[in-house]
Order: sequence, then structure tokens, then C-alpha cells
Amino acid sequence: MLTSNNGMTAKESIDYYSSSLPREGYYFADTEVSFWSGKGAAMLGLEGEVIKQDFDNVCNNKHPQDRTKLKPRQGENMKATNDLTVGMPKWYSMARAFTKDETLKQELTDILINAVKNTNGFMESMMQTRKHIGLATRDEFTDNAVFSNYLQSTSRPVNGVAMMQDHVHMVIHNLTYVEEKNRFHAAQLGEIYKNRPLIEDYFHNELAKGLIAHNIPFTRENGKAQLLTISREGVEAFSARTAQIDAFCKANNITDPKIKGELGAKLRENKKNALPNDQLRAYWNELLSDADRKAIDNIRNDDNTTPPISSEQALAFALEHHLENESRVGERQMLQTALKHGIGTVDFEEIRDAYHKYGVLQVTGEKGEALTTLKSIFNREQETNKIVREGRWSHPSHTEFDHAIPEFLSKKQKDTIQGLWHSTNKVDLVKGLAGAGKTTTIKTFVDGIEEENRKVLATAPTLSATKNLAEDGFRHTVTTAKLLHSKELQEEYQDQVVLVDESGMLGELDMHKLLVMSEEYNMRVVLVGDDKQHSAVPRGEPFRLLQKYAGVEVYELDEIRRQKSERYRKAVSFLSKGEAVYGFQQLDQMGVIKEIDDKERYKALANDYVEAVTSGQSALIVSPTHVEKDLVTAEVRKKLKEVGRIEQEGIIVNVHHQKHFSTAQKKDARYYEVGQKIELNQNVHGFSKGDKLKVIGFADNALIVENTIGKVGDLRLANAKRFNLYEYKEKEFATGDTIRITKGGASAIKGTKTRFDANSRYKIEGYTKEGDFKLEGGRILSKEFGNIDHAIVTTSHSSQGQTVDNVFIANSSKSFGLATNLKQFYVSASRGKFNIKVYTDDKQELLKQVQKTSERQTATELLEKGNGFWKSKMEEAIEMARRTQAAIERQMQDRDRDINPSR
Repeated sequence: MLTSNNGMTAKESIDYYSSSLPREGYYFADTEVSFWSGKGAAMLGLEGEVIKQDFDNVCNNKHPQDRTKLKPRQGENMKATNDLTVGMPKWYSMARAFTKDETLKQELTDILINAVKNTNGFMESMMQTRKHIGLATRDEFTDNAVFSNYLQSTSRPVNGVAMMQDHVHMVIHNLTYVEEKNRFHAAQLGEIYKNRPLIEDYFHNELAKGLIAHNIPFTRENGKAQLLTISREGVEAFSARTAQIDAFCKANNITDPKIKGELGAKLRENKKNALPNDQLRAYWNELLSDADRKAIDNIRNDDNTTPPISSEQALAFALEHHLENESRVGERQMLQTALKHGIGTVDFEEIRDAYHKYGVLQVTGEKGEALTTLKSIFNREQETNKIVREGRWSHPSHTEFDHAIPEFLSKKQKDTIQGLWHSTNKVDLVKGLAGAGKTTTIKTFVDGIEEENRKVLATAPTLSATKNLAEDGFRHTVTTAKLLHSKELQEEYQDQVVLVDESGMLGELDMHKLLVMSEEYNMRVVLVGDDKQHSAVPRGEPFRLLQKYAGVEVYELDEIRRQKSERYRKAVSFLSKGEAVYGFQQLDQMGVIKEIDDKERYKALANDYVEAVTSGQSALIVSPTHVEKDLVTAEVRKKLKEVGRIEQEGIIVNVHHQKHFSTAQKKDARYYEVGQKIELNQNVHGFSKGDKLKVIGFADNALIVENTIGKVGDLRLANAKRFNLYEYKEKEFATGDTIRITKGGASAIKGTKTRFDANSRYKIEGYTKEGDFKLEGGRILSKEFGNIDHAIVTTSHSSQGQTVDNVFIANSSKSFGLATNLKQFYVSASRGKFNIKVYTDDKQELLKQVQKTSERQTATELLEKGNGFWKSKMEEAIEMARRTQAAIERQMQDRDRDINPSR
């Protein structure tokens, strides 16, 4: 872990660090080794051990050789040093502390020191100083710094007992040499502090490279070099500080990693209170098990090997991992992932040199941050836009005649239908808000086309949305995925019309495939969606991108019809326009946002929900996260049991909980362990779609797996897109409960398979004697099916497309963070027709949370805005130059008046 302080003045630095420096040949405190580093230090003649007098001089802005002033200015309160502290893996500290091999101990020390020096050099590339140009200032890179480093080998004591914990204080002195000025100036550390996570990963890569160079084997685990022959229990025995911090976090419900990281500086005892070294060493020896002592004695004979991963392979992994669901990634984040993936056998500069091979495009973001995307993503987006743009005015109108339009439709709905019937575009877009009557509008459009003996295939990205289309009367419906994979369907609908509902949920790749297919089979395409609702999980927001760049007219339905109350409708309208504050305030004025503490909040929600459903109204509870969803479900089920809607006693079954790994991670055997559960989404060699497998071993580029009937085979990691990882979670289901199918599949009972579709819901009417579920309608669902959950509460993603009389939103601080935002709140709030209630523990914070946008930037937008960054910087520079020139002219005029007062 890399921690930092807020900087110290010269006096504070001398007081704090001097006790760790050698004076008259001996050390104070527990610094084991100190050393100077950096090009700036070399310029000052500083190398090797840090001596107190040199340290004091540099802190006091004096040259260590002749005590002349270094920087032009240094005030009494000016920062003289900043400290970045990097910690070693616990096994490393244990090995250095306990090994009897003095050669090994020295090698481990040398590896550590060399890694620190190389990391100092890496940090120098980020060193800046502030340059003044007239009235303007800017930070310029200097590529040099002065570091003093201190290796210490124990942690802060806990109850008077310190543990071995090797760590290095990398002290950055507030000095950097400016060649243009031929002298030292104050340093600007903004880039270094911004890049701390990357610096930490760079250090651990350098440490691992040193281990390999000295033939010390290790395994890669969580982006660090680990010696797995030292037991986890052994590591925990010497991790009292970690246990202390974890216990404090648990007791105080602290989960934020940043806050957790800062606690180390606050929860600490004075080192003076620690046991003397001889007593400490005796205590450590008591803690060390014989097995771990043997592992340390045999480090060089460890069977673990470090398979080589090249810099190119590490970059490929990072790109696939980050760009599976996003069109861009911060360069820093991507480099961190690459370093962690190939730790020990990759090189930072080699990773960057491989950008060209993989088509990495670098762009400067709006805040000056380095962002990356791929040329292939950008090119596909451009081709998608081109197909739509060049398809304008290229076809005859959809219908030859005007057909009947229901009178109850609004003018906008009628205009949209007429516009679509008479459109000559290859691709048309219909954008409609939630509850604005999109379905009725497009159904009338489709009816008109089919009256003229043309066929329309209605598709949607999800099975539940496709079923809704069928229920709404569309004659021919399939999922968009089935259309894209079925040559037979594509040929059947050649020269016909494809309608895509919920188009906002199509990712960049599928939208591109759809439009390329439409070119090949001369299909007309109508895209219908709402870009204010949730978008696809895969990367890209092509529906929004086409509106922005493709140059086609967008038919817009923005008159909300779902909400029956004018005040409720007004609130949803504000949210749909991105006006989160007004929408929230409107709901608050309606008195429907309830701020209730943890103890009573879910009880109140449960009472309101049960009252609604027992009165015969439809109701839905929405929560942004699964954590809060489960808490609400438990309270509602308790209430439903009280009123007799579900049985008091149920059965416990194992529910599948999907583990979210990227495809890149699933291709890497390091992310698996024996016993891991796997479910197939598609057929693979030896196993069928829907099979549930368990990892029992490992082979070259494959997992050895076993299915539920004992069949053993290899599962190739190259087939990672064909399966998901999951774990079990026990849940109770009782007669009267409603089950939601979380993932479609077949349930097998005595050889008979019954298909259950994703997101479908069934009431439990009882159980078979084998414990399987008897569902309404006579269906039987195996207790081993696994892909089920309670249907009482849903996430906003799963709620999209549903309409109910009453919607209840559980959105407390337990769900604040990435899951709570404007899009989530809009989707949740717009589900109800008559009533809405929001339950939270912090109304003001919820308002802040729902103002956040979750719109994902496309590659096209990234490159456009990246160019805009430099344009805005140029405009700023021109404006600053103009202001500087004006200031100079004013000064000259003032001087002239002073010389000639008669004027």
C-alpha cells in the first residue's frame, strides 16, 4: 500500500526524520537503511547514506556542500518535504526477519532498495515546477527530483507489540532543477499525487523483477508477488495492525477504501511504547509456526514458478478487461491493470510502446487527464453513423396510403406515425420518454405497413422486452440477438422492416452488426428507445450517438401519459429532462420522500407495500443495489407472513449469485480455484448450454470440470464468453412467495425439461415430496434450478419496461455511490401510474446522489472532446496573453502620467 502525508515544513521535517538518521556513527529509532536518490540529489553531490547535516541543509534550502541558497524563496511555513510510504507484502517482511540465510536477507534488502530507486526515477518523470508567464502560470515538467529514502522494518505497535512490516519512506524534497533558470525551484507534486496508485503498482513490478533476477520464485496474486508456501494463518498472525483497522471499520460500518486507508495514521500507538527488540524477537519466534519457518528456510526451493507474460500480452489483457463494457478507459487505470497482470515480467515503457500494435488512441480529457480508446471501436462507430447517414432519402416511403390512426392519440403521436409511414430513410429513430405512449405509436405504424402486405419483425435486446412486444399485439417477435445469429431469419426478412424496441439497450457491437446486416439484406430499420433510461451493459451508447452524429430526423415523444396525477407527471418530466433538483423538489413537495432511520424505514415501506397489494392494486419496490434489495425483501416477507399472504415456514434453497468477471479475467486461470461453480451459456465441447460445472483441477489453457452427474472434462479458457462464474447464497422460499427467474433456462424433473424465461414471475403454490416448487399454472421448478430470487424487490435495471399502480423506492445510504444516479432514479420513479414513495435515511445526500449522470462517453465523443480540450487551452492562452498585454499597456500609461503630471 502507498500512503502519503500532507507535507511538512523544514522544522517539522527535521524534528520528525532526524531521529532516524545516523549521527556519530549510530542509528536512532528503527531506520535500517537510508539513501539519497534522484537526478536532483546527484546534482547536489548527495549519494549513499542520508546524514543528518545534509538532510537539515536541504530542508533549510541550503546547498549541502557550501550552504548557499538553493531556491529563490523559502518561507517559514513553506513545505520542505512530502512523504510517500510504500509497504512490502507481509511474506517479504517475514522472510527478511526470519531467514537464517544472510545472503538471502541481503539480496531481499538489495532488491527492495533497487525497486525504490527505480520507482524514484519513475516519479521524476512526473516532477513539475510552476512557470510564470506574465500574469499566467503553468506547470512544466523538469524530469528531476531530490529523494531521501528510509527503510524501516516494524509497524506501529498494537497493545505495545510491533510486528515486522518492511516499509520505505520515500521523502520528496521541495526542490527541482530548472535548466532554463540554471537553478533549483520549488517542486509541484500534483502529477505524483494524482498517480499514486500507478506508482505503487510500478514499485511492486520492480520488486518482482528483482526477485526473478535473483532466482527467488513467487506467484502472482492480486497484482503483487506472493510466496504462497507461507500460510495465510501465518500472515494473519503477524498482521495485528491490519486486524485492528479491520475491526474498527467493522464496528463503525466503514467500507470506503480511501477512508480505511487513512485510518492507519489515526489509529496508532507511539513507537516508544513498543517492547524492546530482544523481547519482541522472542515473541515473534513464538508466533511463527514450524511449517512457515520451514517455508522461509526453503524459499529458493519453492516449486511455484512465475510464467512469463510479455508487455504486449499484459496490454492486450488490460484493453480487453476495461473496454468490454466501456468505450474509453483512463490511461493510468489501463497501465495499472497491465502491470498487475504481468507483474515481474513486464516493462512500463514496453507496454506503452505496444500501443501502436493494438490501435490505442490517446486523448486528453476535459480535465486534462489522459484517456484511451481503440481505433477499432472508433472506426465501427463511424461506420454505424455512415450507414444511417448515407441511407437518408434512399428508399420509397413505407406505405403508399394513409391508414386509420386512433383519435385518442396525441398530435405528436399522430405526426410520428405519419412521418414514419412516409419516411424514405433506411433507418429511422423514435425517441420516447417512459410512459409517453411509444408502444401504441409504433404498433399503429406497424399495423399500417402490414395492411399493405409487408412484414415487420419486432425485436428487443432482452427476452422480457420481446415478450412485452408479443403481449402488445406485435405478430412477429424475436430477441435482437436471435436475429443477429439466425441466417434463416435474416433471409426471411430480406427487403422487409426490422423494428428494435428498447434500442437504448443495444451495445456498440450489436448496433453495428444490426446495421451491417440491414445493408446486406436491404432491410429498413426503425429504432425505438429512451436514452434517458438504462443503456446496455456492453460498451457504447449507439442510440444516443446516432441522434447526435448520423444526421437523421428523430421523432420525439415527450408528452408523458403514464402518470395520472399532474404533480407526479411533472416530477417525472423534470427528471426526464435531466433537471434532477426540480424533479426531486417536486416529489418532496408532494410529501412522498420519507426520511426515516434504519430501525423503522423498512418496516414503514413493508406496511405501505402490503397495504397496496392487499387492496388489489399492483405494486413494485425498486432499489438500486442487491444489498438493500435483500434487506427490504426480508422485512416485507415478515409482514406478508403476519397477514397470512405467505406461509410461516418455507424451504431453504441455494440461489445462484453471479460473480462479475470480465471476459479477460475469465480467460486467466489465476482467477479460479478448486470448487468454483460455473454455468454454461452456450454449448462447449463435451457439455451443453445450461450445464452447471465445478472446477476440480487445472490443465494447459483449460479448467478440469465436473458436471452434476459426475462427467469430467476440459473447459477451454478460450471459450470464456460461453460461461459465467457463480457462487451459492442460501434463501428461504415459502408457499405464497413469488419467484422471479433471474436467468432463463431449462428445469429438469425426472428427465422432463421445462423452459423458464428470464425475468418471468411465478407464485409458489406448494412443493412436491422431493422438495421441488409447485408453481401457479401447474409448472414444476426444480429446487436445483438456482437462477431464482424473490420477486418483491427489483433493481431499476430489471424494472425497466414495467408499469404498476404504485412504485416504492428504497434508496438509503446503503445504496449511495455508483448505483445511485439520475438515470437510475428516473427509471425507478417513472414506473408508477398513480402513486410513488421514496424511502431514505438522508434526504439531502440522496438529492446530491441523483444529480450524478451515468452517461457513458463513446469513442467518437471522446476524440471530439479531446480535440476540444486543446482548443480551449489555446483560447485560454490567447485570452491570458491579451490580458497580460493590456496590463503592460496600463502600467506604461501610469508611468507616463507620473513622468508628465501636466498631462
